[in-house]
Amino acid sequence: MSWWDAIPAGLLLLLLFYVPGLAVLSAARLKGLLIFAAAPAVSVGVLGLAAIAAAPLGLHWNLLVGIAATSVSAIVALLFATVGRWKWRTIGPGNGKRDSALIGIGLVLSLPLSVLPIKYGMDRPDIPALTWDSVYHHSAIRWILETGNGSSLALGAIGSDLRSPRYYPGGWHDVLSLGVLNEQISVSINMSAIILACIIWPISMTYLVQCCFPNFRAAFLITPILAAGFLAFPARMISYGTLWPTALGLAFVPVLIGITVFAIRDAGHVRPKLRFTVVMLTILAGTGLAHPTGIFSWLYLSAPLISIYYLRRIAILRRSGRRGPLLRLIAIPVVIAGSLVVAIFSVPAFRTVFGFQSQGFESGAQAMGEAIFDAMLGPIGHGNTQEFWVMGLLALLGSLRMLAYRQHRWIAVTYYFSIALYMIAAGQDSFLRPIVGFWYSDPVRLGGLVPIFTIVIAVYSIVNLSRWLLTKTTTLARSGRDWGGADHLKPGGLLPVSTAIFLVVVMLAGTNLFRADVRQDRLEADYVDHLGWAQGLVGWDELQMLRNLDETLPPDAKIVGDPTSGAAFAYAMSGIPTVFSTLSGSWSSDARYLGNHFNDLGFDQNVCRLIEERGITHFYDDDARYLPDIVHRKDMEGLTTIDIEEGSLKLVESAGTARIFEIEACSSDEG
Repeated sequence: MSWWDAIPAGLLLLLLFYVPGLAVLSAARLKGLLIFAAAPAVSVGVLGLAAIAAAPLGLHWNLLVGIAATSVSAIVALLFATVGRWKWRTIGPGNGKRDSALIGIGLVLSLPLSVLPIKYGMDRPDIPALTWDSVYHHSAIRWILETGNGSSLALGAIGSDLRSPRYYPGGWHDVLSLGVLNEQISVSINMSAIILACIIWPISMTYLVQCCFPNFRAAFLITPILAAGFLAFPARMISYGTLWPTALGLAFVPVLIGITVFAIRDAGHVRPKLRFTVVMLTILAGTGLAHPTGIFSWLYLSAPLISIYYLRRIAILRRSGRRGPLLRLIAIPVVIAGSLVVAIFSVPAFRTVFGFQSQGFESGAQAMGEAIFDAMLGPIGHGNTQEFWVMGLLALLGSLRMLAYRQHRWIAVTYYFSIALYMIAAGQDSFLRPIVGFWYSDPVRLGGLVPIFTIVIAVYSIVNLSRWLLTKTTTLARSGRDWGGADHLKPGGLLPVSTAIFLVVVMLAGTNLFRADVRQDRLEADYVDHLGWAQGLVGWDELQMLRNLDETLPPDAKIVGDPTSGAAFAYAMSGIPTVFSTLSGSWSSDARYLGNHFNDLGFDQNVCRLIEERGITHFYDDDARYLPDIVHRKDMEGLTTIDIEEGSLKLVESAGTARIFEIEACSSDEG
């Protein structure tokens, strides 16, 4: 499949990510960069909530339901705006035509830097990422397409052989299920990853930078370009991690932080408060439905700024002697902390996340250096060792300068905090590990937080460096020439903008286009390279076989097989039901019995009984196993042809080392 063939799916997904949000935000009479930065989160919120509401109403989740939900949401927003006589406003700094042009130019210039390494790394748009989480997300989208149920309250059913409904954040899956054309799930996933990395993320970061430095016009142009250069996010999270929902939630975090900055700094301009509250809640809903870690990322990275504001409010109330409001304000963090502790110990989803065992693998000092210079996870073979020296130094030196300025100090502190979170996750086990429990204590997820404020501070450094260079090398400010003058040395002046662009060009030239080869290698490792691994999830020929199973197997076929043999992909690739549709899950006792005793076929009558009760017709086997020693395979040891009585299985399909057998032992009178 060519990339030209994938364009229709990409355009459809682009519309799905932006049109619902733009419709609702415009109906609420909001404008500026905000509506483009927040639109994807609002879209996920609207569509994700609609999918939850559709299930109990008996509505099949499809494009018509999504359009209806968007229309209703936009009409409600318009009614509120009309009745409340809301004026056209933005949340954040306003954008003139020149600012908008700079943002647009910056985004266009960033696209080759961000798109091409992903395109070449994936090789083809229909190749799936062959990693652990990829199987789950492919199967979840297939399940939505098959059942018409996109509710986050039920999506976890895909991780159960009995399809028992349970919670799993489904906002990303809901959007993608509407964008699947010709059942090409992998194409939609890959195109959504490009949209996330190359459009949603840079616009989101530009909005945050604009809220932090509203007078830095050069920042509007260079931020999308800088956002394209990191491995930690989005490259690693959409390849090795294949944490697409988590990555989407993280891409929304800069928008949330930017709104927080504006709300605290310009509280008097947040009018009307009802509109602000509803917009913020909708963005939070979209972030949470993409993945709840996005909300926790926002809370953690906003903590320094919020804490400063909080302490100032307490001081004001103390001086004024207003005891009631003071006590209520003091109680807020106590209630929040108490609620989280209760949730961690009582809510199964929280217990699962916090109970996940992720071991550290290096010293804290080594982890700190990796975080600063975007060279994470090198010691365990899934990272990169090529440092992003120039960006790390800009952020490090810029953060030291920021500490001297009260209005920017919180940015430096947040940058250090994001590095500390990665150090806790990647470093040796310590009593601090529970702090990062909301992210499974996973350095991949936590590493993705570091680029946010690295970019913010790097932009700050470049703009200030350009001004410093001008003051040292030009006499225009003193000459009084009409096209120069001192005004052009201001952050938004023509010369600082031009000089900042020049500095970025120099950086690109000196870093091989922000390590484009390394970013491409990161994608190749988990797409193309995996197809050639002896112990990869599937090989190229096997992948073609899986895609055609709906044509080569009977309509009533159902497969059992060790999910790490590639069997789990059968459901996602062709829609053939499988007992184990994900690489790990909550398996019933019967499913675990089959997993442990299938190779007793012909001897153990319980095996045939379960096969007949479940309607299982075929067995999938492959001598190669993906991560063969992983603990999740403990109940799969019997899913092999070894020791199976001759004549019990009939080979019907094969590709590479993978084979599919028809189960004959249980169809005879003996079974």
